[in-house]
Amino acid sequence: MRQYHHNQEGGGAIPHIPFYVENQLFKSAEQYRTGLEIKKIAGLSSEVQLLLAVTPPYEDEEIHNDTSVNLARTEIEHFYVKKKLPYSINGTTFESHSQYIQGKRIRRNGNIPETQDIFLAVQAPFEPELIEDDTFIDLAIPGKNDFFSRSIDYLLIINAKDHHWHKKTITYAEVVKIPYPQYTEKENEIYTVTYKKGPIQNPQGQMVSGDKVFVKNKMLFHVTPTDKS
Repeated sequence: MRQYHHNQEGGGAIPHIPFYVENQLFKSAEQYRTGLEIKKIAGLSSEVQLLLAVTPPYEDEEIHNDTSVNLARTEIEHFYVKKKLPYSINGTTFESHSQYIQGKRIRRNGNIPETQDIFLAVQAPFEPELIEDDTFIDLAIPGKNDFFSRSIDYLLIINAKDHHWHKKTITYAEVVKIPYPQYTEKENEIYTVTYKKGPIQNPQGQMVSGDKVFVKNKMLFHVTPTDKS
């Protein structure tokens, strides 16, 4: 919900519209701001090259000093200063004009399929850091610029037995078919599916036909048949 402050002259309410510049939060009392105004609010030089992050597959938009930007659109706007920071994906070198890069952009640039997870390489004895599609990484921090991918391999425990799974999600039918491979979607063939120790999107609950849930390593499922009479 947007916050408002009181306009002493007119007595009306002016929205405080949030936006980010270089991952720092700012607020504007005006819906429309020029590139130059955004730079001044963020304490940037008028000479820097400002860009607006745009959801893929579209390219980020350069914001000139006289460009007017609507800050009140559905999503909070993210601006960044164009500069080149090197990083690598599976041994291939790339350059980013933004200090911050999102996991989904790494996936797109590296042509990494959804069947693979992305990791940030770190020095031993620490484990590589899993990078989700919505994760932002600061490329200006030393050691935060080498990424690699590997096939997803979750260990799911279904009816007390271990099963390897290679996708980020699983459907009701896919869960049922692991302990009951003969399963078909018939009106008189019903299975009760419950789960726990799931990821933040769905930590625990029950599934019905047509449902899909996110999975994580060592997630527990219990499937029991119930014949409908």
